[in-house]
Amino acid sequence: MAPDDLIPEQDRKLYLGILEDMYRRIEQARTFLQPGPKQPALEGAALQLRIVIELIVMASLVTNRAKVEEITTALADKSVDAARKLARNANPDYWPKANRAHDEPGKPRQLRPIEGALTEDRWNREWGMLSDLLHARNSLAPHLDIPAAHAKVVHLAGELITLLTHHVLKLADEKGLLIGQIDSEGKVSVVELVPAGSAQAVAAMGNRKERRAAPRAKGRKK
Repeated sequence: MAPDDLIPEQDRKLYLGILEDMYRRIEQARTFLQPGPKQPALEGAALQLRIVIELIVMASLVTNRAKVEEITTALADKSVDAARKLARNANPDYWPKANRAHDEPGKPRQLRPIEGALTEDRWNREWGMLSDLLHARNSLAPHLDIPAAHAKVVHLAGELITLLTHHVLKLADEKGLLIGQIDSEGKVSVVELVPAGSAQAVAAMGNRKERRAAPRAKGRKK
């Protein structure tokens, strides 16, 4: 760990691997959904997105194996409320906060919250909706409205990618924050959020000033 780092490099890399996995699964779900409302493909997408939600719930607990196992067991038993309570107890800030970087001349970069992302108070209902799509239906029950279900899953995939495209996450038992990003080309990255006034922030500001002050190379005269 660097002297001014609050999060060990191994923990950052652990979360990076999880974020990469989640992005691959969302893209796989989108591939399933692309042809339109078809039940087998819809079920494939539902499975991938349900796993993504489970990974989000457990991602901030990468440093606490015991809690991850408890939540995994609760979800396997379909005890969604229990899983949510376990996650909150282990880390009240377990759910990522979707945001967007905002720059103004002469001011530190701001991270502003954005709308349209899946929120912590809704993930359990969406998890339940996806789970329902994965079970064989009672032949005496009304038929599944495939187009309506397809539209819901497409919308949820959009909410998940909005959540993960640029977000802040606090790992359990850690003092620092991580910024997770997925760029327009699908490149995934995770960096530590550098506190204002820290040695890292001061050094970065100095580097930017030096680059602005550096003289430009003059073109050769003919």
